[in-house]
Amino acid sequence: MFYDSFYKTSEKITQDNFILKHCSVTDPKRSRKREQEKNKPKSMSVKYYVKRRDGLMVNVCRQSFMNILGVKKDRILNVVKRYKESNEMPKERRGGDRTKRKNNTKRAAIKEFVESLKCIESHYCRSKTFSRIYLPTELNIWKLWRMFNNTVDKDLQVKESFFRYFFTRKYNVGFGTPKTDMCSTCLQFQDQIKKSLDINTKNRLMAQQRAHKIRAKCFYELLKEVRADNEVVTFSFDCQKNLALPKIAGQAAYFSMQLNFYHFANVQGTSKGKISPTSVNSYVWTELDHERGSNEIASALYHTQHN
Repeated sequence: MFYDSFYKTSEKITQDNFILKHCSVTDPKRSRKREQEKNKPKSMSVKYYVKRRDGLMVNVCRQSFMNILGVKKDRILNVVKRYKESNEMPKERRGGDRTKRKNNTKRAAIKEFVESLKCIESHYCRSKTFSRIYLPTELNIWKLWRMFNNTVDKDLQVKESFFRYFFTRKYNVGFGTPKTDMCSTCLQFQDQIKKSLDINTKNRLMAQQRAHKIRAKCFYELLKEVRADNEVVTFSFDCQKNLALPKIAGQAAYFSMQLNFYHFANVQGTSKGKISPTSVNSYVWTELDHERGSNEIASALYHTQHN
């Protein structure tokens, strides 16, 4: 009957109240300190009771109380200790997010720090993507975390794992790699702007750089236009990376002088047009036949226009 009353409900709070109802907590009457005793002195004295069928409360030992209810010692002592310290009935303390509100101030500080960073301006020939932004190559998440902790108060400092978790899930940020095949004029403007000490000269160079990028953007927009007349023909052409022949995994071929294979392709039409076998022309040759220079490129374009 005593066992059935305890497991009448599966709610933990109700069961804890049942345990507390059948326990009596008092301060120990005396405490003895022994030199060889390693454990701390008792902070409370607990008596355990079991109700019989006739309603009489019988004092039992702790082990018997545990065996009857089928609970562990730690659960009983924790319930009794909390009641003795706070003089309150047991409350539900499991589950729930107790740290989210506490860390809202830290998240707001990280958000303000990240959004204050200046991103690298993408090269004009790259597609404009609004979903991903880029930071300089010399930065990484660990360095940003160190910078953040050095700029905020001590109560707002966070662990590296906390900063990384928030940074990777809140922002779509990449760290740019050194660009290749860039416009020579853009590189020249960047170097001159960095080296210039005169503010007027720097402003003039920045204005020229912006005008250069606007002209380049207009040129690429012009390439995308589809014209109804046949007065203008648009060609897009480029050379593929040199292919070394033979391409084998052997070490002897790696340290030997290999043969370069060239591939030049040009496409007739705009970037919005459909590609067909008649609009694509490919020219392949090796360095034994000819070099890869301006004469070969001009000859290939001439052949495309007249055939």
